Amino acid sequence: MRNANKEKTLFFIPSIVIAEALSVFEKKRVSFDFKKLFKKINESENFVLIALDYPILQKMVDLKDVPELHDKIILSTARYLDVPIITRDRTLQNLPYIKTVW
Repeated sequence: MRNANKEKTLFFIPSIVIAEALSVFEKKRVSFDFKKLFKKINESENFVLIALDYPILQKMVDLKDVPELHDKIILSTARYLDVPIITRDRTLQNLPYIKTVW
């Protein structure tokens, strides 16, 4: 987060990403201060939390080749905002209609 704040790069974070992380950390009983993370995101000019809403749901209807719900939400958010996604997932990297970074 420190480098992004200095560079003025804007990162959009689909809310499902935070929800997934919260779920994984709880299941594995890993201690992480999500309230502190939320505060940093809220105070940052570089990070924007994107809610799952109607326009993103509309984009999801067209993603027939992405079976996993969380990936579908992330891709729909990126397509709605017309931005690339940051991922190491080879399946997502190979989709022709989305640009990936990593």
